[in-house]
Order: sequence, then C-alpha cells, then structure tokens
Amino acid sequence: MQKPYKKDTTELDIKNYENNLKLKCENLRKCIDIQLANIFPEQDRAVRTYFWCNFAMLGLMVTLFFSFVEKPIELSMLSVFAIVFVFLFLLSILVSIYYCVKAIIVGAVIAYGSIEKKLMDKIKENEYAFSQGLVSTIEEQTKAFDMNCKTIARKAKALRRSLIFIYSAFVFLFVFILMFSIIALKNNLKGGIEVAEKPVERVVATTTHSDNNKVVVTTITTQETNSKDNLTVQITKSDDSKSKK
Repeated sequence: MQKPYKKDTTELDIKNYENNLKLKCENLRKCIDIQLANIFPEQDRAVRTYFWCNFAMLGLMVTLFFSFVEKPIELSMLSVFAIVFVFLFLLSILVSIYYCVKAIIVGAVIAYGSIEKKLMDKIKENEYAFSQGLVSTIEEQTKAFDMNCKTIARKAKALRRSLIFIYSAFVFLFVFILMFSIIALKNNLKGGIEVAEKPVERVVATTTHSDNNKVVVTTITTQETNSKDNLTVQITKSDDSKSKK
C-alpha cells in the first residue's frame, strides 16, 4: 500500500489533507480488524478441525489394527498390502499433524498496527502535529497489514498441505478397511469349512445279551464327515464283554 503523498502545505489546505489521511487510516484499520476478527480465527478453527480428523482416524485405525492382529492370520499378499497401507496411513497422519503444528507456529506472529509511544513522542507540537501523527499511524498500519497478509498466506499454505495428507490418510484407511473385511470374511469361511469337515461320532444303538456266563454289550456308533461335496457316514461296532457272576 502506498504511503500518504506529502504535498507542500503552502499549496494544500491543511484541513482537507488531514481528512484524506483520516480516510486512509480508517480504511487500513478496518482491513486489519478483518484480519484479526475473521481470517485468523477461521484459520485457527481449521487447525482444530484438522487435529480432530487426524486423531479420530488414528483411533479408528488403532482399533481395527488390533482387531486384525488379535487372531492368527495366514500370510498372504493381501495381508502384506494391508500392513503396508497401515504404515502409509500413519505416515500421512504424522505429516498432516506436522503441518498443523507449523500453521500454529506461523500464526503466532500477528501485528496489530498500533503506533509505538516513542514514535508519537518524536512528533513536534505545531500546527502540523495532527497530520504527522496520522502519517506515522498509517505507516505502522501499512506495515502491520502487509505482515499479516504474509502470515495468513503462509498459514493457509500449511493448512492446505495438511488437508491433502488428511485426504490421503482417509484413502489409506478406507482401503485398509476393505482389505480387513475381505481377510476376515475368508477366515470365517475357512473356519466354517474346517468345522464342517471335522468327523462327528454319534452312538446310535446299545445292546446287551448273555453269552456263556458273560454279559456282552454291543455299541453301534456312526462317524459322520460333512465335507464340501458329500456326506460320509461310517458305522463301527464294538463289543464289551464282562464275566457274569
């Protein structure tokens, strides 16, 4: 922003010159107030939101990962890719948090555009004192406005990068959930087939009769194997002889 143009006061009405300086000073003050009351708070809310998204996704990933590893897992390409996506997710989360912290550090430098007392003391007390005070105020406000613009731009750049890595982490989390679901489904189907193929022994009949002073107990059992393709039944017979007194 251009500094106020100083003309020879002998050719310029002092009152009009002061009014012009007042307009410039008020305009700069409003611009700085917008920065302080609107832009900086919006960026701070964005930082808090990004932190919340990062830690929410991190908590979800930790819960899913421990559910994933608490049961024996058959090593396969799918499980290896799932672990790789976990590491990519963690890397994206860490980088996103780094840029959030960087945005906080960058945004800590804020200029308010207030003129220092030592500058006011240098103004000579004469008929041009008010005009010179306005000029000094405009110079300080211009510096503050430019500094805040640079701070806002740097903070916005850090927030944009943080948001990119949040999107990346969300994609990695989504892919991991799909892989986790597929692996869990395969394990459930495999466990069901193993249970179905396990032989089941049943006692279907028991008979008792006497033979040459002996009690003979005959037990007939069946052994069923329900495989994927057919049902196999094997019948066995066992005799238990006891002496009859």
